Amino acid sequence: MAVKITAQVRETGKHSVLTGLRDSGRIPGTYYGRKIEPVTLSLDAGELKEALTTGSGSNVMVDLILEAAADSTAVLPKGSQVAMIKDMQKNPITGEILHIDLVKVSMSEEIHATIPLIVIGEAPGVKVGGVMQHSIREISVKCLPAALPEQFEIDVAALEIGDSIHVRDMVTPEGVEILDDADEILVSIVPPAKVEEEVPVEEAEAEAEPEVIGEKKEEEAGE
Repeated sequence: MAVKITAQVRETGKHSVLTGLRDSGRIPGTYYGRKIEPVTLSLDAGELKEALTTGSGSNVMVDLILEAAADSTAVLPKGSQVAMIKDMQKNPITGEILHIDLVKVSMSEEIHATIPLIVIGEAPGVKVGGVMQHSIREISVKCLPAALPEQFEIDVAALEIGDSIHVRDMVTPEGVEILDDADEILVSIVPPAKVEEEVPVEEAEAEAEPEVIGEKKEEEAGE
């Protein structure tokens, strides 16, 4: 079930205005989609945190309730709008959310989304020294919003050294179409890297010495 978030429509502001919003416990954002003009918003930081905590995966659905600010003359749609959190900008040091993008979603129209891939199980090939390579971390899909998976699990419990799991091996829920190349490798178990033994300096010199001695003997014979 989508979490309800109340967003206040705001005028496009300068950097100082956005900083003031964050200081007051609100997060600036943008709401956009097909057949609508982008709308600048501010959202309650607590409600947003709850939505992110409640939702799983990277595609969080919300029921967005739009309210006009006191000084705004914007004409807003009535009722809640189904939206998906599309992108977030965060402070790289503190992790604080600086800005959020929400895209309008129609429950009757297919959407494109990326779904995280989670590896489960223990590969026998790893237990005997193989190395697991997790080549792809997420997969692109197309489906109706109600059918959107939270994540895909890849079971590696049967993989020996030399085995791989490809996109074509994935089993998806009904109505979910994978957009990635079927031949793409998701996970593989490769042999351990060979460690070449270093030849000691003394041995390397000893191997080169006979050739030098031989050359000297030929020179002496010539004389």
